[in-house]
Amino acid sequence: MGSSNGRIATAGCGFESHLINATFKFLFMAKATRKAQVFDANGLGKALKTQRTIQNNFTVRDVAEVLGVPPSTISRIENGKPVELNTVLLVCDWMGRSICDFIIYEKVPAFPVIID
Repeated sequence: MGSSNGRIATAGCGFESHLINATFKFLFMAKATRKAQVFDANGLGKALKTQRTIQNNFTVRDVAEVLGVPPSTISRIENGKPVELNTVLLVCDWMGRSICDFIIYEKVPAFPVIID
């Protein structure tokens, strides 16, 4: 696991701490722009499946056991479904990746709206 002190470094991504959308499209407004940083759940799922199967030859159950989560949680992630932020951070740490690797930029209206 990449972090020795139990904390996961996410500094340097440039995203704000205001969670606008609670449906796993974590939307963070970029300062002084009309773009938003959105969490790419599908990208995380593909990366996890690739790392799990090709690089480590692990099953869903193997990864779940290592991370201390139910196998269904790993399956949800691999299918781009919502999970808790702490779980996303655990998965990123296990893969040796930053959550910043899964932030994409999208254009938004001048005034942000909540997407359900």
